[in-house]
Amino acid sequence: MFNSIFNDNNGTLLVALMLVVSLVCGVLIAFITSIKLKGSRSLFVSLIILPIIVSIAFYFLNIMIKKDSTTAITTIGTIAVGLGLIRFRSVPARAEEITLIFFSSLIGVLCGLGYIAYAVIASIIISIIYVLFMNVNFKKFNHGKVDKLLKITIPENLEYQEMFNDVFKKYLNEYDLVGVKTTGMGSMYKLSYHIVLKNGLKDKNLIDELRVMNGNLEISLVPYAIDNEGL
Repeated sequence: MFNSIFNDNNGTLLVALMLVVSLVCGVLIAFITSIKLKGSRSLFVSLIILPIIVSIAFYFLNIMIKKDSTTAITTIGTIAVGLGLIRFRSVPARAEEITLIFFSSLIGVLCGLGYIAYAVIASIIISIIYVLFMNVNFKKFNHGKVDKLLKITIPENLEYQEMFNDVFKKYLNEYDLVGVKTTGMGSMYKLSYHIVLKNGLKDKNLIDELRVMNGNLEISLVPYAIDNEGL
């Protein structure tokens, strides 16, 4: 089928081909991503450059395997640890951003090992799958259920345990207090609720009624998955 271009020759032209294909695939991934994902410039630049960096790393790793398997195994471990540190020392990202970064890394690995044809085919197929599924409205399969995180700031002198129950029963199918913390030098509480709005009811109406009860202090409502760590 498709063999590695480095099986017989490690010439300069083949290395140049590897880098060009890595760049082209990276640009393709970034372009497809920009159609559906509102990411930062740093994300798109990373998606372009990452395949080149990984391909160079695995190109030299491929050479080392042929010369000294022990050194190659050590290098693989070092690369794995390095990628892990980059992931867990970085700002938390959305699931699709992490997936796209691994996608770019995969293309870099294929190019670095010389499997240029596979890299091109994988870029095209996965990009098409990404665009197709990003256009699917999964809310239809969830019967309109949308989990959200509601944050309400209240003065410290209010009893919050059952304070909002009547309003919640009016607007929500589900609600659960998932976090409480002090703010404003201890003069206020910030309550975090995991909620599910009833179908057909508007966020604004819920927030307006809550503002009356909390003295018009800060209220925020965001998709639940985005802010799980910021309760």
